[in-house]
Amino acid sequence: MSDQHVTKERSPRSLVMVVAILFVGAVALFSGVPQLMSGLYSNPYDDVFSDIARDRPVAPELLSLAETSRLSAISWAESGALYADLAVLRLAAASRAPVFSVQRRQLAGEAHDFQQMALARAPGDGFGWVRLLQTMAVTAAPVADVERVLDVSLARASSHPTLVLTRIALVGLYWRGLSPAMKDRMGRQFILAARWSPTALVRIARARQIEDAVAGYVAADPIALARYTYARTRIRNQAP
Repeated sequence: MSDQHVTKERSPRSLVMVVAILFVGAVALFSGVPQLMSGLYSNPYDDVFSDIARDRPVAPELLSLAETSRLSAISWAESGALYADLAVLRLAAASRAPVFSVQRRQLAGEAHDFQQMALARAPGDGFGWVRLLQTMAVTAAPVADVERVLDVSLARASSHPTLVLTRIALVGLYWRGLSPAMKDRMGRQFILAARWSPTALVRIARARQIEDAVAGYVAADPIALARYTYARTRIRNQAP
């Protein structure tokens, strides 16, 4: 077989290989475009969420711009994180509305819907389940519904320090309606909080009028009881 014949035989094969490589490259490029565009829309307003997390004031205009950025990003690539961000923004807006107002409940209801969409995509997000509890508390959801979400929340992230205190503050609103079994499960949360942040726990318990109930559960742990009792006494002595 001549060299010329071999060259002619290889040329079509080489052409097919080149076309295949270009096709694969094009697919990879265009499949990454939605994620790229989504990031370009959302990244400029990440600081807004840092400020919200640190309980810093955020201008309404920035909340609106951050929301627009997330909605634009979702139009390119949906993700649980983006829907969770929208829930955070709606809750932040709800916190500015008058207590018990229709506007506040509406914003919290929208936050609830966004958070459910987020959890449908990321059901293991412990922060997300506590955030869902927050939206339910603002909308005065029935205690049975709250208890079901609380059950999942405890299963997903039972010992994260921030979530423990937030969960206790929310549960305090529904304490009298909770089942005995759920109250017992929350007892472990009280012990963790008493060990880590007894002063914060006492303040929450006082605000929710569950100081004695908390004391009864932390009594099972000598260290937690000692810290809780000390913080409770000190705060009482500071009261005018």
